[in-house]
Amino acid sequence: MAIKNIVFLCLYSPGDKNVGYRRCLFFANAFARDGYRVHYITLNAPDYSGDFIEESICFHYVRQRDSIDQDIPSLFKTLKRFVLVKLIGQLPDPRLLLVRKILQKINLKLCPKETILIGSHPPWVAFLITYLLSKKFGFTYILDFRDLFYGSHLFSKRLAFIERSLQKFFVSRAVLSVTVSRPWCGEISDDCILVSNGFDGRKFTGNVTLNKTNIVRYFGSILHDDRVSDTLKDVILRNSSYNFEFYGNCELAFNILNGMENVKFYGFVPYEEAIGLMRSASFNLVLGASDIDVSRKGMLQTKIYEYMAARRPILYLGDRQSYQYRFLKKSNLVFDSLQPLSKGELQPNDEYINQWSRSYSYEYLKKNIENL
Repeated sequence: MAIKNIVFLCLYSPGDKNVGYRRCLFFANAFARDGYRVHYITLNAPDYSGDFIEESICFHYVRQRDSIDQDIPSLFKTLKRFVLVKLIGQLPDPRLLLVRKILQKINLKLCPKETILIGSHPPWVAFLITYLLSKKFGFTYILDFRDLFYGSHLFSKRLAFIERSLQKFFVSRAVLSVTVSRPWCGEISDDCILVSNGFDGRKFTGNVTLNKTNIVRYFGSILHDDRVSDTLKDVILRNSSYNFEFYGNCELAFNILNGMENVKFYGFVPYEEAIGLMRSASFNLVLGASDIDVSRKGMLQTKIYEYMAARRPILYLGDRQSYQYRFLKKSNLVFDSLQPLSKGELQPNDEYINQWSRSYSYEYLKKNIENL
């Protein structure tokens, strides 16, 4: 089947703080450059100032960026974030209130029946909208699992039996399911394929001047107490000649580590700046978790790939039997302790690292779509 029309459904759009859109936007841009007619369905009007967006991509959105907080009551969002996800799970999502509005506003009648719709999760509401749009316009669809839906360790398991039924329903009607992590493939379906988050190789070109001082940098969120372990505190105390810098949503770590002389917190920084900081660090820090369940086992955040692409030493603190550790170890960048590196000691495994570029993932996804 010659498919030249692709519709991406990602409820995050360029300009949102959530970085989930970058995966979809990269693929959307790549398909557009290859001559596909690409549509991108999202909630918020895209911000064209921060990310490169191919001019031919047609965006469909339900609200202007200056009206984002008007559609969903703030009380509902607060309850969901701090109460419902812990007591019930992810199902009572505020964005359910927008499903009808999306279905009414999105018009894809001019797209041919051969169009492929790709719905990207999270949130799970994206799968519901994907299914309903496929019924409305007669499209076949692909499910993109950026996280696990059923079985995720991030939410209460109280309604897991409903999540399992919903996932089975959506997957059984999809022509293909893809996910970002190999351990998750079998949890989703027998024929689910791996399309990793990977890294955008275009962001890692050119020379970078290394910091003259010893700096260890962490990027991302720290949302669980076990990430701020005694091991981390001990490493910081024993290595007073190194400065430890935390970027992102690290409030929990701030509450525990603030006051230590060689620790600083910077919050969120622009994406391009973060990449530059990764590439100039003495070490980039990974706070690994044990493979307690398949959800944690498969948790390979985008920064894991970006750390490898930066080709700087990686300080890994965590379970060295975990899938994440073994995955990173093959890059030849992982160290278990801080140590001055002699010239030539750092020898990245370029062949291994390059296979995790987002361009490689795109070619694999395109091949599978063309074979449908």
